[in-house]
Order: sequence, then C-alpha cells, then structure tokens
Amino acid sequence: MLTNRVSIYFVFFLAIGAGVSRGDINLCRCVDSKSACWPSPEDWDAFNVTVCGRLILPKPTGSPCHGPHRSATLCQHIRNNWFDAYLRADNAGSMQSENWEDDGQKSCSMYAPESSVCHQGRVPLYGVQVATTRDVQSAVKFAARHKLRVVVKTSGHDFLGRSSAAGSFLIWMHKWKNITIDESFVSCGGERGNPVVKVDGGVAWGEVYDALKGTGWIVLGGMSLTVSATGGFIQGGGHGALGPSFGLGADNVLQMEVVTADGEFRVVNACHDPELFFSLRGGGGGTFGVVVSVTYKLHKNPSNIVGAFLLLSPSNGTSWSVETQEEILTVWSRGTVSLDAALWAGYWGFSSVQFVGELVVPATLAAANATLTPIVRALTQIENVTATYYVMRNHSTFQDWHAADYEVIYPGTLTDYTGHRVLLGSRIIPFSALKHPRRLAKSIVAAMALGGNGAVLGHMVIGPGVRAADPHRQTSVTTAWREGIWHLASWSTWEWNATEVTKLAARNNMKGFVKSLHSAFPNAGAYLNEASIDEPQWQRSFWGYSNYRRLMAVKLRVDPLGLFVCRKCVGSELWKEDGNCNRHY
Repeated sequence: MLTNRVSIYFVFFLAIGAGVSRGDINLCRCVDSKSACWPSPEDWDAFNVTVCGRLILPKPTGSPCHGPHRSATLCQHIRNNWFDAYLRADNAGSMQSENWEDDGQKSCSMYAPESSVCHQGRVPLYGVQVATTRDVQSAVKFAARHKLRVVVKTSGHDFLGRSSAAGSFLIWMHKWKNITIDESFVSCGGERGNPVVKVDGGVAWGEVYDALKGTGWIVLGGMSLTVSATGGFIQGGGHGALGPSFGLGADNVLQMEVVTADGEFRVVNACHDPELFFSLRGGGGGTFGVVVSVTYKLHKNPSNIVGAFLLLSPSNGTSWSVETQEEILTVWSRGTVSLDAALWAGYWGFSSVQFVGELVVPATLAAANATLTPIVRALTQIENVTATYYVMRNHSTFQDWHAADYEVIYPGTLTDYTGHRVLLGSRIIPFSALKHPRRLAKSIVAAMALGGNGAVLGHMVIGPGVRAADPHRQTSVTTAWREGIWHLASWSTWEWNATEVTKLAARNNMKGFVKSLHSAFPNAGAYLNEASIDEPQWQRSFWGYSNYRRLMAVKLRVDPLGLFVCRKCVGSELWKEDGNCNRHY
C-alpha cells in the first residue's frame, strides 16, 4: 500500500528518471496579477491576436448582482435560473457546483446583499474561448511560457474542483460545437465499416443525442444533457444508463485528438501512442492535455425500450425504522441479481422516507414486467411500505425514454444538481456483495447514518456490459468497475452564508460516509468524477496501483513540468494542496 509520503517520493524518482531536472521540479505557477511574473498588457494583447480576439475575462455567476457589474435585468435573469445547468454551462466563470466558485469565504452569491463585494474566488482571471485546435495550442504555449496556472473547462460539471483555481488561466471549450457522423469509419487497425460519431471539444451529450435522432444509432453517453462529451466525463471513464448493454464511455472510444503540454497536436488510438490513449480513457480530465475531439463507436438503437418509475413510501406517513430500511435494501439487493442479468439500468434513491427508482431496460413490456414486478410486490409486502406510484411503459428508442420519462419525472435533479454548494462521496459496490444481501443492506444503512444527508443514490450503470467490456485492460479505469454492481453515492450541502465550522461539519459528514463504505468494501474502488475530495488512498481507489504506475509514467512523458495540475489527479502528489507550487519548492 502506498502512503501519501511514499507516493510523493515514488513520483519524484519517476520524474528524475524521466529526465526532469531538480531545477525544473522546483517551481511555482504565477497566479497573482500584481506580480512581476504576470503577463503584461502587451503580452495579453499579443496573445489575443493569436486566438483571433477570443480572450475573455470570466466572472462568477452572481457578478451581475453586485458592484460595478450590477445589472438589474441580468441579476433577475441569474436569480430566475440560478439552478439551471444550461445557464452555468454558457457562462465561462460558472461552475455547476457553486462551492467551486468560492475561495474560502471569498464568494459572489446572488443571495448576498447587493452592496457586498463580489469576490473572484476560484474563478479564473483570464481565459480563452477556443474554437480551433490552433487556439488551444496558442493557449497552452502562452500558459507554459508565463508559468500560468491552467484549468480546462467545458460545462463545469466537476465535484472535485478541477475546473477552477484562484488566479488561473482558463481554456474554455464550451463554444466549440462540431459533430460528425461516419458510418464507415476506418479504425487504426484497418477495420472498416465502423459507425462512429466524432464530437469536438465543446459538444454536450444533449447535442449528441439530438444529432443521432432518426439515424437508428445510439451512443453510450451521460444522462445529464449538459455534460461535455469530450471533457472530464469520458476522461474519467464515463457511466450512463446504457452501460449494462454497452460498457463505460471509455470502452466505446476509438480515437481521440489532444493537445499536450508542449503544444503538440496528437491523434491517439490503439495503434498510435496506445499508452496515452490508455491514459485518456479513464486517467482523469485536466491531466494529460486538452482533448479537442473524441470518436465514439455507435450502436444500433434497441428495438424495444421499457421505462419504469417506482416510488415507495412509509404507510404510516412518517418514516421507516432502521430495521425496515435494512429489510427494503435486503429485498432490493436480492432482486438486483435478476435485474442485472436482464440488463435493467437506471437510478434509485433511498432514505428513511422514500425509495424512488427511475429505471430502463431494452426489453418488451412483458419481459420487463416479469423481472421487475415480482420485486416490487416483495417490497410492498414489507410492513409499513406502500407503493405510492408504480408505472411501466414502452418507448420506441432510448432517446424517447430519456425525453418522455426521465426528463419529465426528474428534470435534471438526479444528474444536474447545480447551483448548490455540495460535496460528494461514493463507492463502487462489488457484485460479490449480492451473495450476502442482508449484510450489504446493513452496510449501506450504517453509512447513511454516519454521514452524507441520510440518503444514497444508487447508479445501476454497470451490469454485464461494463463487467465484460475491457478484458485486456486497455482503459485506465479502476478494475472495480469490472467487478461491480452499483455505483453508490451520497452528498453533503451547505448554504451560501455558512460559517467555516458548518462547512467543515459537512465535509466531515462526507468523510464519515466514505469511511464507512471503505470499511465495508475495502477492496472496491471509487468513480473519480463523483468522489470525495478526501478520498483516502485515492490512487488505489480511482485506478489501482498497477494502473497508476502506467498513468504516472505517461504523465511525466507528456507533461514533465506539470502544466496541468488538479486535485486528486495523476501527479498531483508532487504539488502542494492548492496546486500552485511544487512540494519540493
């Protein structure tokens, strides 16, 4: 087991072995606009010419409500749409999780008095709205030359704060919208006739799904329509409701285009730089370079899709006892064996006051009924459990289910929990845990009691498709995905004006939840895109030490000076907590 201290020395000696000098390792990024190291106005003007005038000054979401940027009209628009993921994706300075715009108590909330100071917080000071590969290359070279702190952002969906940093320089991908469908793509091995969709840097999953309507094809993508198809989602592995059929997002990538820290444009696939290709498919976003396009394989749209919605409530109108909670999860765990085999997917949420499931399966209505309804019947036979709502219906395509059921019943709340201050924690529950359903149920209820908000969200996104997708380990995601049954998460929140004591309590609650699940499932892993900022042994949890050694070797080859540094990212052990100075500085 690598301790934090050992891992720091491990990557340090790898760096020396990669030809990085001690002088190169001892450095800090320039993050103070008043410092002599900061680019001069003339430097910024010259750079702006190279990117065709696309230099921007990102502002926090709430900036129109305060100070010199105040606009009554814009402020009202912001207040009306504060929790809207589209608004946040469209604003360079907005993060989907509001806490990652804050820097301690330095914030800019719409809830604060109009006379209060709008702090820049962690929102980048300067940025470039890229539209071409050349823009990205210019931005990377400029940042390297001036030793700027670089962050890369498309939609801002990030729970670890990797899309923002105080005093940083932003490479903003969101406006780069090109989608190409090719039904006869030739893979690097010469295989012909592969149907693919190629998406450029700023394309969101909703835009991909719209482009595929009527084509008969579907792609393994995310459930949130505003999440980027080229950013942290895919670079972290990427899960979705089609996972039990088609695997993880990373399993479905045939080729990627990336600009690395030296400003070079690279096309990577299984034949060309397979180690970098391995790293970009699961090694984490904002780490190995700026991905400017991803080519995904397409699948035929299933001919039958059934969606189901289930809501269980306490019959007594109050809440369930711990014993009843354990019984509900025991029955659900037993039933999951047959649901998994039948390729059921979706999401279920559980607390002491409700069990809700938004599920989907590629099957006929009769087949879907045969697998799910007996489990629902068993659940309602538990004392004090009532099925408040249970409906199942046919859809012609996966996209139709997403639009008609998922978006209507839960319009973004399961996958677009935006505009809040929130911390997550998660664990990938191993399939083997289903052998002991009552023990599994007790472990989950115990974790709910120790931390989080007293609730969990279960992601049924693994199934046979994910477990069997990568037998030769060509992606860098944790092997826990290949042995899992659920991705289980919880969260803690706080208000905009919370004290540091309250924030720390929320953070400690999440630590308690994660620690409990670690103890129950010590050999499992966690999904790095939806994990705790305090994830213990994160190298092991996110990738496993064998994968991590390969990832670290690639990191030091393509980014030896650490231009791309982010929290709990490959190589971040070499940097201090804020990511601005090397630990050897």
